Amino acid sequence: MLALEDIKSINIEITNRCMLKCSRCARTGNKSITHNLNDLKIDLIDKIFDSETLDKLNSDFYVSLCGVY
Repeated sequence: MLALEDIKSINIEITNRCMLKCSRCARTGNKSITHNLNDLKIDLIDKIFDSETLDKLNSDFYVSLCGVY
C-alpha cells in the first residue's frame, strides 16, 4: 500500500461544468450530463486535506485542478 509520504501529486476535478462546449466533447449535447452538474464542496476538500493528512504529505506534493475530460 502506498504511504501518504510517497504521493507526489493528486488531480482533483472540482466540477463537471464546462463553458467551452467543444464539438467533440462527450459533455456537449449530453442531457444526462448537463442536467447533473455538480461542484466539489469546500467542506469535502477540508475533510480530505485535514491538517493531519497535510502534515504527512511530502513537501514537493502538489494538487492539479483539471477538467473531467
